[in-house]
Amino acid sequence: MSEAVFRRESAVEYFKELVEGALAHQGVNVGELTAFYVVHLLTGFLQRPAANDAEPLALKLAAALTRKG
Repeated sequence: MSEAVFRRESAVEYFKELVEGALAHQGVNVGELTAFYVVHLLTGFLQRPAANDAEPLALKLAAALTRKG
């Protein structure tokens, strides 16, 4: 029987590891500040409260595109 392994890490540490792994896998070289920005952008979504009347992003985009034209 295998045991589940849990790691205690912050959201920033978690996303940092994922972003660095994805960048390495894709062979993309970015600056340290760029990776920092992406990591903190992702963690920001964890802290954002859910809106009660949240409209799907695709519908918001469609509405914005039709208003512009």
